[in-house]
Amino acid sequence: MKTKKIKVPIYPADIYVHLFDIDKIGEEYEVEIHPSTRAVVFNTLAPNGGLRVHVAFKEVPRLGVLAHECVHATNSILEHSGVVADHINDETQAYLLQWIIVEIEKFLLKYRDGN
Repeated sequence: MKTKKIKVPIYPADIYVHLFDIDKIGEEYEVEIHPSTRAVVFNTLAPNGGLRVHVAFKEVPRLGVLAHECVHATNSILEHSGVVADHINDETQAYLLQWIIVEIEKFLLKYRDGN
């Protein structure tokens, strides 16, 4: 399994990206993951109360799947931080989503050809 920790700069959160062994992730964190699941996002709390957002993929995802899971991660971080979603002025959400996608993509690009 490949894992990368990404520190979110403004919010009290870290993102853990897990690649390849999604079944082991479920066992390790006691999260129920259906056998057909190819990607999942779930949260745990750090000892200091910060949020740990886990984004796990069975294989390097296509862009649509990456974006889908990153929306879940973005919403988790904003909710944990007390930021209320604003559908008229959604720049905060859009900026964080973009940043998360770019950071996770940097990690995934190393493995896109099955390495």
